[in-house]
Amino acid sequence: MTLDAPDLAGTLARPDGPPLVRAIIMHELAHVLGLDHLNDTTQLMHEENSGQFDFGMATAAVWLCWEPGRASRVYDGDELAMSA
Repeated sequence: MTLDAPDLAGTLARPDGPPLVRAIIMHELAHVLGLDHLNDTTQLMHEENSGQFDFGMATAAVWLCWEPGRASRVYDGDELAMSA
């Protein structure tokens, strides 16, 4: 995982900067641990952050169903599907 220090410094200067940088790091660390992007735009693990600062219930549901060796986990807002 690589974080861009100049970009993060600019983000930290924003009024919502510290919680946003924390959210970015949480998102990236979740990838390191094996979590993929979620289709639900209200979740921190969606590929584009729309103002989420913490993991939501969908992310928790994915982690509860996580198994080593599963490459893809998708939550679409209504159901949780897992594929190898």
